[in-house]
Amino acid sequence: MNNKTIIYLFGGNSKIGNAILQGLEEKYKNTTIEIISIIRSDKQKELKGSILIVENYIDALIKIKKLNANNIFILSFGVLRLENSSIKLFENIKYHLDINTFETLNIIKSLLTNFKYTEIHVVSSILGDFIRPSLFSYSMSKNLLNECISKLLTKDIANSIYLWKPSFVDSELNHGRTATLLKTDVAKIKNSVLRKKSGGVYYIPFYSKYLTNIAKKLSPVVNWIDSKN
Repeated sequence: MNNKTIIYLFGGNSKIGNAILQGLEEKYKNTTIEIISIIRSDKQKELKGSILIVENYIDALIKIKKLNANNIFILSFGVLRLENSSIKLFENIKYHLDINTFETLNIIKSLLTNFKYTEIHVVSSILGDFIRPSLFSYSMSKNLLNECISKLLTKDIANSIYLWKPSFVDSELNHGRTATLLKTDVAKIKNSVLRKKSGGVYYIPFYSKYLTNIAKKLSPVVNWIDSKN
């Protein structure tokens, strides 16, 4: 068994991505761990491991060395922009789909086809399960991402793919927004990653899965809550 683990974090500035990274570091603490943080902009914050700056995240695939190691990939990047009367709905939908859905899917397909991996962690959101009017485009992009990933998974790779659906996290992506009913934090995400031994779809906190099912059936209530924030 190879005793070296290389973790590639697509979205090195992501709070959720770094929480997943912490869980994986603990999970693989008995191996030699190398971390590569991949970012699109050189932000003034300390990042773990080596830093790879790219124009688009998919460009990183050209620079990743196909080493014989336990390669783990974390895809934790995306955009979130509220619906705004100054932005056409179609433009906002395209903005979210291009990055949150299609760039993520293209990276996943390339990893599945061209790279050795032991785990692939994809960050989605509980908002992919139901629609918040103020985040309609974002919700759509995450919903389509979830549906497409479910179509990609076959039995022989399903145990290696982790799809994370965290609730609200106080992060830069959510700057200026507040949690409505559900929220989580870095510690809960880290512990969730540490506990899971095989791939699947995981909600954080776990009970948010049931609340999102209720939200889908009570869209008028969701709309009312959304209007108050």
